[in-house]
Amino acid sequence: MPKYDVFLVDDDQAMLDVMSLWLMTAGHNVASDTAGSTALPQIMQKKPDALLLDLMMAEVNGLEMIAELRARPETAKAAIIMVSGRTDEIWVKRAIDMGADGFIHKPLKQETFVLQVEALIEAKKAAG
Repeated sequence: MPKYDVFLVDDDQAMLDVMSLWLMTAGHNVASDTAGSTALPQIMQKKPDALLLDLMMAEVNGLEMIAELRARPETAKAAIIMVSGRTDEIWVKRAIDMGADGFIHKPLKQETFVLQVEALIEAKKAAG
């Protein structure tokens, strides 16, 4: 299985630490930031294979980030995965409508998290 470059954006540092650890343990390269506004320049420079975004963040929320990322050629083909504690289907629909490739609900499950992320990246790559 190929290893991927993944960028995480979540305003909860503990959540970033957990997701980073799990993804790095699986062999992926991980970078992260706690704010969308400071993450965007890093994302444009790194051009990751996948972006995992928290839905609810103070400055720039996950839906706003999706719109920005999909509008830029550097990230138009990256897999964008929303990660949120919001379980209402309306949030899943909004994320998908904005251009997210998948939605993972918190609390995260260590047994399935990396597999879900990898499957969504592979599906995006296969779709072109």
